[in-house]
Amino acid sequence: MRKIIILIMSLFVLTSTFAKEYPFEEVLFIEDPGAFYIFEEGLFKAIYISLDYEVTEKKYTYTLKKENAYLIADLKSDEENNKLYIFSADAKHLLMYDYNQKKTIICTRRGTHTTEPWIWSGFHYKATSHLTEVLNGKEVIYKAENLSTWDLTKSWVEGVEGFGIGESVSFLNVGDGSRRIYIINGFFSPEKPSLFYDNARVKRLLIHCFDRDKNLVNVEERELNDTGEMQVLEFSKRYDSFQFIIKEVYPGRKYEDTAITGIFCDALDLYE
Repeated sequence: MRKIIILIMSLFVLTSTFAKEYPFEEVLFIEDPGAFYIFEEGLFKAIYISLDYEVTEKKYTYTLKKENAYLIADLKSDEENNKLYIFSADAKHLLMYDYNQKKTIICTRRGTHTTEPWIWSGFHYKATSHLTEVLNGKEVIYKAENLSTWDLTKSWVEGVEGFGIGESVSFLNVGDGSRRIYIINGFFSPEKPSLFYDNARVKRLLIHCFDRDKNLVNVEERELNDTGEMQVLEFSKRYDSFQFIIKEVYPGRKYEDTAITGIFCDALDLYE
């Protein structure tokens, strides 16, 4: 095992000549269990370690671009092309959606807390309404529980006439409480990213904060940016549950349905 770790580190030797455009470049990230990622010197490198300690390495050239509301890494190699939707782009944490693998990647910078994901989904979600529609003969339900699946292609969409002003989604029983909430606004479709702007997005939220005894102890109003990248809501203390009420939206180009891709709490603020 020690030889494998040395091999991995040798493959991720950093240089100082690369001009970083984003803070997550030249940072080694770890996804539990057994996956390592880095954007370095114009290459995206991924190493996967199996339970039998077999090591698989993949290398791609990459370019970063903004497309619709998203930051995308276009990956190219002799074997395949791929793209990563990058939702969280800082030097400590990385949240991505892998287009080819159809999976969400949650990873943390090497040297920080890595035994658990840095974000958690809530123990329970509920909403005042949700949208149901039929696509290609199949019923699709955009329920609040979609937010707990780690599948970013499954959004919550309110289900009333108009833009859903006054509708809400609640994030309940957040373990030991959280003072930091992460939100991914709008509707995410990797096959059709233009659906972000076609549907409505939340502009202003009224947030009800509850303690462990379900008492309403704080009310705040926050404004979200019109972007598909993850946004952070900071609070002065930890709360057990949150209710997010839609007060104002960014109107969709085609539809009046208002969507949220993800709501997560910070899994690491207990260590701060």
